[in-house]
Amino acid sequence: MPPKSMLTPSFIKHAVLLAGSCILLGHSAAHADAPRDHAAKGRSASRPATISSAQFLYQALLGEIAARRGAASTAVASYLDLTRKTHDPRIARRATEIALQYREMALAAEAARLWLEVEPESQTALQTVTAITADSNQTPAELEASIKAQLEKQPGKRGVILLQIPQLLSRYPDPAANRGITNRLTEPYLKLPEAHYVRGIAAAIAQDLAGGVAEANAALALRPDWEDAAILRWRASPAERRADAAAELRAFGEANPKAADARLNYIRWLASEKRNDEAQKAADALLADSPENNDLRYAIAIIRVETGDLAGAEQLMRQLLDRGYPEADLLRLLLGQLVEEQKRFPEALNLYAEVPIGRHFAAAADRQARLLFKQGKLADARRILSSAASRQPDSTVQLQLVEADLLRQADKPAESFEVLELTLVLEPDNTDALYMSAMVAEPLKKYDLMEERLRKVMALKPDYAQAYNALGYSLTERNLRLDEAEPLLEKALSLAPEDAAILDSVAWLRFRQGKFDAAKEMILRAMAKLEDAEILSHYVEILYAAGDSQTARSVFASAKDKFPDNHLLRAVGQRLGF
Repeated sequence: MPPKSMLTPSFIKHAVLLAGSCILLGHSAAHADAPRDHAAKGRSASRPATISSAQFLYQALLGEIAARRGAASTAVASYLDLTRKTHDPRIARRATEIALQYREMALAAEAARLWLEVEPESQTALQTVTAITADSNQTPAELEASIKAQLEKQPGKRGVILLQIPQLLSRYPDPAANRGITNRLTEPYLKLPEAHYVRGIAAAIAQDLAGGVAEANAALALRPDWEDAAILRWRASPAERRADAAAELRAFGEANPKAADARLNYIRWLASEKRNDEAQKAADALLADSPENNDLRYAIAIIRVETGDLAGAEQLMRQLLDRGYPEADLLRLLLGQLVEEQKRFPEALNLYAEVPIGRHFAAAADRQARLLFKQGKLADARRILSSAASRQPDSTVQLQLVEADLLRQADKPAESFEVLELTLVLEPDNTDALYMSAMVAEPLKKYDLMEERLRKVMALKPDYAQAYNALGYSLTERNLRLDEAEPLLEKALSLAPEDAAILDSVAWLRFRQGKFDAAKEMILRAMAKLEDAEILSHYVEILYAAGDSQTARSVFASAKDKFPDNHLLRAVGQRLGF
């Protein structure tokens, strides 16, 4: 099946804000007492974002998911793309961290250079570039000898040098060997907590989580108030001792009330366990102890979004606005989304309208237009987008993409196609515009053009899973060239193995091929990911074709109750006589 929306899903439903919070306002809220006013720093200030905030958050989420799954190249590529669009150094820093974590040194070098480019005054960025690129041809043994010599020659800086070991070794791909080097280098210095700390990192990276916890405990024994070691112990703890690790984290926070990061990690754990009352009490206590830490206030607002406390999140964000928080425009945008989620639509529209020309202006216009569209005011939505494009011409393309998407949703493919043709005049190789124009070309029966543009997307962006899915599904739906549809859908599935739309497309292909058992297996996987009328309609047809008309009828009745107005289900019911 093709995707239902070509852009961003609901930010509340998918908790995009939570996933993107560290990227949006700093990776570590607790260590940011000074405001991060990027409007006064580097090139990130002078160039507007070319991506909507909603798209930003969604892409950040995709990057984090890829990182958690070990897909470093995909994650880093996502963050580098975001950096180029937003010129935000925090995103480049996150890309660098992921690349170093997975020892993708070429990617790390690219990310670090981009980080330094967008934040040229950053000493950390400069040091990172230097560490990655200097002596990059050294063998592990040569690097070990170099670090050993530095440790011997600079006794007053041993702690600092030890803490650089994980990053310096990250260029080498063998975690076990890196752990051996780390242990040898630190052996003479086991009276220093930093030695145990880096040993713990090496152990955890080598998948010896128990060893990581043990070394973190050793570091804490030498330096009981060291927050980084407490967080390492927490993060290295395996799933089976997660509750015990959380108790340790809580105890550390109680003993060290200024350890805001540790306390924040504990609050996030409470929220993830749905212990919302405890999370709220702990958050209130943390805010009381750090009343001036605005980034911390923001992080807790995001946790409240995740726990469903929208009113509490709104209150904190309004406090940040009153305090003159540097990211005021972003706060207005996010507040608008919170208010919109609570169905206070006029207030939401006003908040979006208050966002001035700049980094978040186009995103606010996007949200305004979509809200007006939901209220049945397509003409007003289009006027908002046209006005925004005239006021901020650099955002014309992204605003045209929004307009085209709304027209598609309004079942006006011809008008959507016209808008996208204008977009492609401005940016002929814009993969999003090419993809969207292909999608609206199909109902216009411009099949050759659809295929041409989807294949161009594949050539420009070989990892664009939905392009392969769209063409493969279109061929399958029209029952044409199934031998060509199969490799297209297999490629899509290899790129996005958990995507419900792609799973459904593969199921539909198996149905067309008469492989009903394989079709049922795939469609059930799709249904486990997403409750959708089109997927259910396919399931009904697969069951019926496989000879199980009784189950097909039962599934159809249940689906009609859930989606009473869906035309696909209605058509299936008429065709099968249900």
